[in-house]
Amino acid sequence: PWQTASSSFQMGGQMKGGGMPRLVKVIGAITQTVGTSPQDLGQANACIAKLRENTKWAKSEFLVLLEKVVKGDWKLARSAVVDPDGRNVDISNQPITTANASVSAASVAELVTQLTQLSSHALTTNSDIKNHEQQLNDIVRKCASLVGPGNAQSLLPSQSLFQTITPMAITGSKATSTTPLSDAKKLIEEGKDDEALLLLEAEVVRDSKSVEGWCMLGELHLLHDMDELAIQCFKSAYLVRPTFRPVLLSLGMCLGNEDDVSTSLKMLREWLGQDSRLSALVKQYVENPNVKADAQKTVEIFERATKASGTDVSLWIAQGCACIWYGNFEAAAAAFATAIKLKPSDPNLWSKLGASLSKAGKNDQAVQALLQALEIKPRFPRARANLGSVFIDQKKMIDACQQYITCLVLNPQCTYVWDILIEDCGFATSKPELHKAICDKDKQQCMRILSMSNPAELPRKGSDLSAAQAADCLKAIGIG
Repeated sequence: PWQTASSSFQMGGQMKGGGMPRLVKVIGAITQTVGTSPQDLGQANACIAKLRENTKWAKSEFLVLLEKVVKGDWKLARSAVVDPDGRNVDISNQPITTANASVSAASVAELVTQLTQLSSHALTTNSDIKNHEQQLNDIVRKCASLVGPGNAQSLLPSQSLFQTITPMAITGSKATSTTPLSDAKKLIEEGKDDEALLLLEAEVVRDSKSVEGWCMLGELHLLHDMDELAIQCFKSAYLVRPTFRPVLLSLGMCLGNEDDVSTSLKMLREWLGQDSRLSALVKQYVENPNVKADAQKTVEIFERATKASGTDVSLWIAQGCACIWYGNFEAAAAAFATAIKLKPSDPNLWSKLGASLSKAGKNDQAVQALLQALEIKPRFPRARANLGSVFIDQKKMIDACQQYITCLVLNPQCTYVWDILIEDCGFATSKPELHKAICDKDKQQCMRILSMSNPAELPRKGSDLSAAQAADCLKAIGIG
């Protein structure tokens, strides 16, 4: 599912006249089939301007194709790109500098054509619908691999991020659930993340203003190390209901990972301000333009909050995040350890503890915390990636490779992991055949060389911890 349905939430789109998704105009290109109204052209030009600001896209073939179509230099007609006179343009031979090798103008044109053809199909039988869904998921996956996450969010932040011509598409078999949020929560608790993903995607497609649905979907993406997708989900919820406390906390926890520490701190304070018991702590606070000073003051505010309400696990999580943005990683680890005592079987808290200990330079303890996270949730890509990073710091390259390959098997969309493997692990393992397999991005060959069992066969759910067991684990780590 992280290769198919979930990829759709990276792109903006809405229906026009029951036909082709607006996704193609906003992110792909403006097609001859749909037309070029002033509104369409305005959206496309806004998209171009936004992408121009990003060095990754500034000289890409994808952006050049989009510009040429908007200007009328080229048109997309059926299976070809043509000039105004109808002559085919061989865009594969155009002298264009490609910033992202995976972004091919020809590939985008092909996908636009496929979407156009697919949207014109008649859907009269269950077989038609099933076939349509399969084809659409495949096209969406390809589009996502070309476009990448995050580029449409500022243009169409409040819309359902991908809608199709039938309610069956991208929803999966759980689309008919009458209690999707509670069912999804239960599935996640059972370790059935892939089924929960489909259910939550169906919910936000059905109701683009479902703040609970967007938040749960974002949290699920975080567990699978998909921060950009998660942030898009949280922003969608925030735009619907800016005072919804869970989304404020989630944005406060993850925006800093995308180098937006100032907004993370602001969201954490807004979250606290929505608590009538503690709002006075932030009521008179004025944001400091110095991020370091702002972080220090935010930490002090949360220290007072946890003293006033020390049994609220969310307060300790927020304090831990504030400490991370301030740079006090030992204090962050202590806050997360306290949160674990209150919620011992939450694998995400153990992962946060491990990440904080690693940042504090305590890699041995970090490994213990991350392994505990995996005892609770064996199929936990984020914890696997964090553990791989710690093993690299410890120069345990084979161990690092095993964790990163496991992460890739569990979530193939974590493509950044290949870059880490190539840059940090390939040569360092003293296994030339492993280096070649890594450079070829051949997971099966890597697993064979590393003598790994198939991560896809890992149990969905591990072992929960009692409060006493968690206390013993923390004591063994040296943070009890």
